[in-house]
Amino acid sequence: PEAPVLVNTGTNPGHDIAVIDGRLYDFHGGDGTRIFDFSDPANLQLLGAINDPSINYHHSGWVSTDHNTLFICDELANHPTADISVWDISDLGNPERIDDFADPSAIVHNLYVIGNYAVVAYYTAGLRVYDISNPTNISIVAEYDTSPLNGEFFGGAFGVYAFFPSGTIVLNDWQQGVFVFTFDSTTTGTGPQPGVPATFRLAQNYPNPFNPATTIVFDLPKESTVNLIIYNVMGQKIRSLYSEAKIAGTHAVDWDGRDDSGNPVTSGTYFYRLETDGFSETKRMLLVR
Repeated sequence: PEAPVLVNTGTNPGHDIAVIDGRLYDFHGGDGTRIFDFSDPANLQLLGAINDPSINYHHSGWVSTDHNTLFICDELANHPTADISVWDISDLGNPERIDDFADPSAIVHNLYVIGNYAVVAYYTAGLRVYDISNPTNISIVAEYDTSPLNGEFFGGAFGVYAFFPSGTIVLNDWQQGVFVFTFDSTTTGTGPQPGVPATFRLAQNYPNPFNPATTIVFDLPKESTVNLIIYNVMGQKIRSLYSEAKIAGTHAVDWDGRDDSGNPVTSGTYFYRLETDGFSETKRMLLVR
């Protein structure tokens, strides 16, 4: 961290970015949203763009776990303009707006996707959780108003983080401080349950390249015994991150760039491998110290 290396830079200022599974989503304020191939950070390739004039300010957003749906937060939206717009990006050359959500009482700040749910910091409305299993008809399934304030202005819930392996959600409110939540997505009945992934999946770590830590996300469609292991380029085991049973759902784990003995590993290419019941996958990551 004492000597970061600049590998690329842009010419136009944006507001926020998200790097997910080899793509960079650039939320560019009044200039739209752009999607880049991030497999080579030094040579970004534009894959698609969204320039909808009804979106006042492309503030932030996130993508569904299958990478086919993009959620864009418009921080300057005033009712009836949509706060959250939902886009089908399965064809990156032709994004299609398929749904939106407008709240007359508050404006949106930021959003993250965990499985079939979007977890949102909604300024004066506090925390919102949406069921996005049907992206053409998103709906609120949980909410907690952290703020005594009301209205469409900047105050209240300013940031939310939901990628803890425990499922804990942490939210920061400007005036009220930090809130810690648990969210129970358990349902009754038969058939697929909201929040439970349909298939096994190992996502690309983020950030990547990284220094000194990175996050690895994986999906389990059923309770499974999980082994998540880090290897070097020689195939030698460096770190065992998981070796236990995990419930069905989306899980995230951080790697701090250390081996099983707690020693920092050197810069270079590493591989992380997920092994579970009838499924295994390996992905590559780059540590740059």
